[in-house]
Amino acid sequence: MNRIFQLIFFLTIIFIVLDDGKHMSIHLKEMLYTISINAKEIILFVLPFGVITLFVKNTAKIGMNMTRLVALTIAFIILSNTLNTLAAYIFKGMINTTFIATTNIGNAEKLNVLYRMTLPRFIPISLTIVLGIVIGIFVKNRGGDKIIERLDIALKGFFIFIRCMIPPYVIGAISQLQHDGLLTTLSANFPNAIVFLLITYGIYLSAISVICFRDPDELFQFIGKVIPIALLGGISMCSMITLPALLQTLKKKYNACNIAEIATPISINNHLVGDCITIPIISFIVGKMYGFPPIDLYSYIVFTIYFVITKFSVLAIPGGGIIVMLPILQHCFGYGERELSTITALYILLDCLITFINVFANAMFMVFLNRIVIRTGWKELQ
Repeated sequence: MNRIFQLIFFLTIIFIVLDDGKHMSIHLKEMLYTISINAKEIILFVLPFGVITLFVKNTAKIGMNMTRLVALTIAFIILSNTLNTLAAYIFKGMINTTFIATTNIGNAEKLNVLYRMTLPRFIPISLTIVLGIVIGIFVKNRGGDKIIERLDIALKGFFIFIRCMIPPYVIGAISQLQHDGLLTTLSANFPNAIVFLLITYGIYLSAISVICFRDPDELFQFIGKVIPIALLGGISMCSMITLPALLQTLKKKYNACNIAEIATPISINNHLVGDCITIPIISFIVGKMYGFPPIDLYSYIVFTIYFVITKFSVLAIPGGGIIVMLPILQHCFGYGERELSTITALYILLDCLITFINVFANAMFMVFLNRIVIRTGWKELQ
């Protein structure tokens, strides 16, 4: 049933994109846009509570099961996510000078919001991270097994709620973009963006391959085994689905049972190379489209800190990687509803590719971690 709803969701998006306003009245567009604006308001209202819950659960869980391998895994995840996010800044100049043109919005009549709810923002996104960690430490010290079970139940409900909010938000946002004539610019820039991202991914994967593999034959064997798993993740747009197959491959190929069983579940939800590269780059592209000034290095470093920490609270649903980042993009880059809607739409369209890269990079990350453990001589972890 979930797959049917996803299919309907994507078919609706395709219809809006191809329709070009011929079969949709202004009133229908305004209704969709109003639903989108209010869905986004609801998402941003409940999001801090979900992020706090995720951090409480993860902090308590890791604290109760802390080992050297867990600590090593988390340290390298933070390092990798930070380096990949910072590396994306290198391409900012190429985006500003190469192929992304500034959009001129047409003279079409603006869509009116029929009703806009205004919900309070009790907790800023930066404070949610601190609160989640502090409460998680408290829960851990109180023996939090039962609390973690309850948090799991609460998070399942939260995920279902957010999953229901994403389609109306995205559909209404795309309707507004189509009405304003911005989809024309997006369609012109989208192929360039894909080529640009593929080149960036290629550079990253080539660099990490040199680090992880000395023997070309071993590299090609690895690629042959992992690509089908990564394709499964890309098609489903969910990294977690690949966990059993990834574990089996890593255990058989690299005889890394302890490493795979402990580190892979941690990395598959938090080591998100595709997100770290893609979200900043499409943010630069959208900023260029809407005439924003180039993002300065200081603002980007602040963004990177928030970004990397928040990656430990990413929602395990299609599109969840961008939803938790919307407040950060708004805070650090000054983006408004229009820019955030465009970034979300681009992310949803690229989600298959992003998830493919996430899964593939996680497999390489496990190989790298296995090499580190072997070199350090931690026999109990091998």
